[in-house]
Amino acid sequence: MPHSRRLGGLNLYNQLLSGGAAVATKNSVANISESKSAADNLTALNSLLSSYDYIVIPPGTYPFNMITITGQGQTIVGCGSGAESGAGEGTSIQGQSGQAAVLKLGDGGSTSTFDNRIQGLNLTGSSTKGCHFDSAHRVHMEDISLDDLTATDGFVFDSAFSNYLANLRTAGGAITQYGFACNTDFNANVCDLWVTSNANQTENIRVNGGQNSVFNSPTCQGGDIGFHARAGGHCVNGLYTENTLSALTMGHAYDSLASGWTFNCGQFGGPYASHDENAARIANIFLYYAHAVTFNSPNFSGVDLTHTEMYRLHFLGGGGSGAKALARVHPDGNIHSIEVIRPGTGYTSAPTVSLGGTGSGATATATLSGSTVGSVSVTSGGQRLWPRHSRHIMPCGCFV
Repeated sequence: MPHSRRLGGLNLYNQLLSGGAAVATKNSVANISESKSAADNLTALNSLLSSYDYIVIPPGTYPFNMITITGQGQTIVGCGSGAESGAGEGTSIQGQSGQAAVLKLGDGGSTSTFDNRIQGLNLTGSSTKGCHFDSAHRVHMEDISLDDLTATDGFVFDSAFSNYLANLRTAGGAITQYGFACNTDFNANVCDLWVTSNANQTENIRVNGGQNSVFNSPTCQGGDIGFHARAGGHCVNGLYTENTLSALTMGHAYDSLASGWTFNCGQFGGPYASHDENAARIANIFLYYAHAVTFNSPNFSGVDLTHTEMYRLHFLGGGGSGAKALARVHPDGNIHSIEVIRPGTGYTSAPTVSLGGTGSGATATATLSGSTVGSVSVTSGGQRLWPRHSRHIMPCGCFV
C-alpha cells in the first residue's frame, strides 16, 4: 500500500483542545459516553451542534444512531486512528445494524449542508453505508477510516460539489459492493489519497457522473474492478491498482459514456504475490463505452496485455520487439483508435498490423519514431469487430 498519511485529525484535535469558547471540549461532551445508548448519544451530539461551532470528541468507542449533519459551518473532530496516529486509542463512531449510514451529510433535496468540517473519526460497527454525502457542498472531510466497518457501501456521494476529501479509507472493512461510489452530481471535488482494499467488494472506486473533480493518488486493491470510470469526465493522478480482475473499466455497455477523462501517470495492475489467493487473477482494462480519454505516462506493467481470451491484435515484422498497444473501441463495436503504451526497441521498419475479431474490414498502420513504434493509426474501423455486448472490449496488441 503506497500511501498513508493520517495525522491531520490528531493535529487539529490537539489544536482545538486549547481553543476558545466556541469549542465544545472534553468536559462539554461529557453527555456523549461509551456506556450510553446509540439514541442517547445522538441526542447529546445534536444538542451540542445547536450550541457550538466545534465539537471535539475524545478517544473512545461511542455507539450512535445515524449522525445527520444539516447545519452550516460546523466541525466534528476526533483524534483519528489511535494505532496509526500514535495517540493510543482512537475516536470511533459505532454504527448500528439497520441504519442507512453511520454518518450522513445533507438530507437529499430538502436540506443541503455547506462549509462543514469532519475529521479524525473511525466509523465502525455495521450499517448499509458508511458515510453518505446527500447534498453536501464545500465540506472539508479528512482522516476518516472505515477499516472496521461492515456495510454494503463505504463512502457514497450523491450531489457533492466543491468538497475537499482527503485520507479516506475502506482498507480492511467488510464492504461488499462499492468502496467509494461517486454518483451523478459529483462535481469539482478534490479527492486526495483515497485507499480501498477488500477482496470481496465489487468495485473499489466507482464514478458514475459529474465533471471536473481531481483524484490524487487513489489506491485500489482487491475486488473485481479497481477504478470504474462509468460516466462523467474527471482527472486522475497517480492511480495505483493491484489484485483486481479489472484495473480500469470505462463506461458501461450502451447506457453510460465515459468521456473527457484524463489519467496522469499511475500504475495499473500491480504486483501479484505467488502465495496470494488472487495471484491467478487477470488485471485487464475494459473499454465498454469511452470517448476522448487521455493517458499520460501510464505504467501498464501490471496489466496482462496478451490475455484477451476472445480477441487479439498482432503486429508482425519490423525487426524489433517489446512494443505493445491499447485499442480503443467505439460503442458500435468498431476500433476507434490504437494507442502505443510500450514503444519497444530495435525496429528497422514499421511492423504490419494484423487485426482479428469476429468482424471484417479493420486496418491500421504503424509509424516508427526512430527504432521504436511511435504511433498506430486506424485507417478503417471495420464492421462490428468487437460486439457491444462483449465483456472483453479491450483488445491488446503485441509488436513482434
